[in-house]
Amino acid sequence: MAQELFASTVASVYLQNLFSTLHNKKHDKPSEILRDTFGFSLKRQESSIPETGIGVYLYGKAKEGDIVSMYPGTIYFSGDPMFLVSLKNSYILKCNNGFFFDGKPYGLSKHIFKSLYKRINYPGVLPTCDISWLERNDEDLKNPLAIGQFVNNGTPIYKANVRYQELEIDSLPISLWKYIPNIHYASNESITKAKKVVVLVATRDIKDEELFSTYID
Repeated sequence: MAQELFASTVASVYLQNLFSTLHNKKHDKPSEILRDTFGFSLKRQESSIPETGIGVYLYGKAKEGDIVSMYPGTIYFSGDPMFLVSLKNSYILKCNNGFFFDGKPYGLSKHIFKSLYKRINYPGVLPTCDISWLERNDEDLKNPLAIGQFVNNGTPIYKANVRYQELEIDSLPISLWKYIPNIHYASNESITKAKKVVVLVATRDIKDEELFSTYID
């Protein structure tokens, strides 16, 4: 338990450092900030697994235990209405804590995320989350880690090199909420200080490789 708490604390500090750097260097490209600060960049391109579509590639180096991506999207609790949005949706990630993350960047899922965003992010207020993950161009992402929904599942040939980790960040300054690529379906949850996120963590050292994971059951 103590080891898990330590790992969560380290991960939270890692994210806060990245968000602070992005905030302080807002005139630089986020992808370049990620590379210069943490030693790697991410890119969406054709997966090396045949007939699986897009995958996520890490260019540079990441050490075992490093956060290498985040899973964006709308957060649903088990009692929230998500039947329609779940139909033929392979981007829904079921977490062990009873939450579901819908990272589908188009269709009804995209419409719902944008509607929820506009509900609590109106002119004159500080943004409470990041909506740029819906963009198709990696260079348009304000948070360059927010493409975890495109990481493909590993296979016996293409071994998993990352794992999912659920976090709750409770010390993030409000000015940095704009880098969290998630919003709760329940409106009262989106303005709480504790931010639920899912990150992808390297299970070994990675260098210039495609990322593969095992989905949460």
